Order: sequence, then structure tokens, then C-alpha cells
Amino acid sequence: MTLIELTVVLLVLVGLAGLLIPFVTGFVGRTHDSTGTFNSAALDNNIQRYVAEKTSLPNRLEALVNVAAGSASATDPVCAAAAIDTVYCKMMEPNFFATAVADTGTPGPTTMRANSLAMAGITNVFYNDPDTDNATFASITGNPVTLNDGAAHTLAIVADVDQDGTVTPGAVDTQEHLAAAFERPIDTFDATCYDYVVMGIGDQSDLIGSTMSTAPVHFAQQGAMGPANKYNRFVAIFQVDKTNAAVAPVAGTNAGCAAGMEPAKFIGAAMAMGASAGHLWGTSHSLAHTWENIAAN
Repeated sequence: MTLIELTVVLLVLVGLAGLLIPFVTGFVGRTHDSTGTFNSAALDNNIQRYVAEKTSLPNRLEALVNVAAGSASATDPVCAAAAIDTVYCKMMEPNFFATAVADTGTPGPTTMRANSLAMAGITNVFYNDPDTDNATFASITGNPVTLNDGAAHTLAIVADVDQDGTVTPGAVDTQEHLAAAFERPIDTFDATCYDYVVMGIGDQSDLIGSTMSTAPVHFAQQGAMGPANKYNRFVAIFQVDKTNAAVAPVAGTNAGCAAGMEPAKFIGAAMAMGASAGHLWGTSHSLAHTWENIAAN
């Protein structure tokens, strides 16, 4: 090959690289969006099928709450300083969640939460290990805890958030958070009647061996947010009763509820990502985001 021919080939390759690099650099984002949407939709289907076949919600999910205080052996400083019974410190954005207590030994909302979950089949959960060296694949420790045993147990719930992922009550309240996450009207939800309990879908769940073979893992866009460092399981959101009183529905504001206790209800699966996501991402929001990115690129 002559020098001129080699130069021409190199120029062609440089030109192709200029065309391909912008396209290839979008692969990570597209893979993130498409796999997230697919896995979230599959989980919605698997959980709904489980409910239809077993007439109960799946048991043995992950509480997403620290089982103990973090120690010096924790693999990151956030977890080393983590307190017991707070949101699992290895969540990508812990501030998307708050905590609430379920306790059948104490009258009021705490009993309602535990009984509402138990009525729907959720009686046992695993708590999370702040000292683990793998945030996703070794996220739990110990045996499952029984929620309706008369003792107090902390649960993770959907929180009020601001768009930067910080908890700011009144900025984006729980109902607005859920409406954004699932692309549903705000009056589909009611934070006066219900808490929206969040649980991780891991391989210890009763779903495994029933409606699916293994629990999916979120495809992180950055190595620092990968499954070893941060919790990358998908989460399930459940509507859990917390009041015996009737609440009137108001169009465009809240769903309302009847008097008495209701069993917990599955709302949807979601991705729990970092602060830049703004909120949890359910299937519909993830799908909308995927198509927006495709249209933009």
C-alpha cells in the first residue's frame, strides 16, 4: 500500500469515527433506559401474576432499612455513620424514602400498617446490612423478621422530595412523587389514608421459583453507582392502610378511602436511582423517558 493510499484509508477511518462516536456514546444511556423499562415492566407482570395465582402479595422482600448501626468496617463513610432503623445507607438516593413503624402491639397507624400488610400476605421481610461489601448481591443479613409479632419494626416509605432529591415537605409531596413516578393522576393516591411502603425485590423473595427465576438488577450508567457500591435491585411500592377513618375523595387532589382496614395493594415496580432522577421511576415514566431520549438522538 502506498503512502497516499494509507492516507486515504486513515482519512476515511477518521471520518467514520466522527460519525460513530456520538452514536456509540449514547449506547450506555440507551441500554440503561431500555433494560430498566423492560425489567420494570416484567416485574409488574410477575408480581401481578403472583397475586392472581397465590391470592396474596409476595413475601420475604427487603425492608430497605439498616438492621444495625454502621461500624468502622463499613465500606463507605456514609454507612459507617448510619443509624439503625434508618433508610438503607447504600440506596443511590436515600432521601427518596422516609421511615414508618409497623407494630401490632401499639394501637393506631403502626398497627394498621402491620395488619394491612399481613392481610395481603406480607408478614416477613429481610433487613439490610450497612457493613456489607456488596450493596446489591449481599444486601441482607440474618433471618427474615416477622412484622406482625407485636414488636416495632421500621419500614421504608415513599417520601416528599424536592427535584434535587432532598426531602423537602411541601415541595413535591408524596402524592406528587408517586404521580411523577408512575405517570398517573395525582388523585390516584392519598397520603392521608395510606403510606406507600417500598421494598426491595431480591432473590430471597417468594417470587423466585414462582413467577420468575431470578431478581433483576438495574443497569447503572456510572461505575460508582454499580451494584457493588449502591443498591441496584428494583423496588416494589405497596399502598398500605394507616387509618380506620373515611376520607372523602377530591377530584384532582386525592383518592379518598372508606372507613375500616384495607389489605395492602401493589402499586408498581420502580427503579430507585440517584438524586438527578428527581424521584422514583416506575415503568410508565421510564418508558416515556426512553422514547424522549430516542427522539432527541
